[in-house]
Amino acid sequence: MIQNPLVSVIVPCFNGERLIGRFFESVLRQTYTNLELIFINDGSTDATEAVAKSYAQALQEKGISFVYLHQENAGQAAAINTGLELFRGEYLMFSDSDDWLSDNCVEVKLRYLQANPDKQFVLGKAAFVQEETTDRIERLLERKNRESGWLFDDLVFEGDGYFAPGSYLIRAEAFRRTHPDGKLYVSRGGQNWQILLPLAYQYECGFVDDIVYYIVIHQDSHSRVGKSYEEYLERTYEHEDILNNVIGGIDMPQQKRQEYLRYVKIKYLKRRLHLAASFRKKDVVIHQYQMLKQENALSWMDKADYLRGRYDLVYYAIRLVRLPWRVYLYLKGQ
Repeated sequence: MIQNPLVSVIVPCFNGERLIGRFFESVLRQTYTNLELIFINDGSTDATEAVAKSYAQALQEKGISFVYLHQENAGQAAAINTGLELFRGEYLMFSDSDDWLSDNCVEVKLRYLQANPDKQFVLGKAAFVQEETTDRIERLLERKNRESGWLFDDLVFEGDGYFAPGSYLIRAEAFRRTHPDGKLYVSRGGQNWQILLPLAYQYECGFVDDIVYYIVIHQDSHSRVGKSYEEYLERTYEHEDILNNVIGGIDMPQQKRQEYLRYVKIKYLKRRLHLAASFRKKDVVIHQYQMLKQENALSWMDKADYLRGRYDLVYYAIRLVRLPWRVYLYLKGQ
């Protein structure tokens, strides 16, 4: 076993000038430094290139290999594919450029995998922090059931699992075995599904107790940017397509595949029903409700969405009941 193997870190970035400095600083603080940092500038129109290149000398002095590439904007999956063509490490890790790594992020995960050769990938804890108050943890992501390292169902069903990219470290050979094409399906999202689901179906994951990755909640986060109904709706179809593509490409029994694909279909029928109810799209509400009914997959929440989406009186009654809670949340945020 190589005592100090090379660890490759692939980082896609689009217009990240405001936050990537914190990410680079966290790389420089790593307690394990035999690293290959592959930074893909995905067509940024701001000063991302200047900020990234300003760290080249410091990384070199630390003994960290720095590969900087610029490409026309094509989305994160395409940017990651560029990195996958180049990486040389025995271990592989991914990170978002607006987040950052704990000082021992690489070392603690690497040492776990070296001590546990039966595990092909490992997961650490991740913490959400506000951009303005990074010293206060807003929410912690951690696996509750450590007795089982089989994450596939929890990742697909959104149970006791999470996709925070920098929380994982993967053996490069395991990645190649589960991604024989050596690349991801090019889309505008869902790259974490594509990286992790084939691994999680084939291999059991290991765990470390440390917080290894910090996810920044910032003003440009998707959750803070208002979107139209059409944009939200398109997103559900994109995600459904990605999941279908990933599950369709995994080597599994056909009956099992059909079960997962049916779950994905129902999952997004429910989301589109909820979305239509929230935006008062009555015709869509009726259509999605009927499709769920045909699948024999209606829950009481679906029925509630149907009622509030179709009938004005129910919609306004629910808003009135929720008003005190909305006022509380508003005041809490002040």
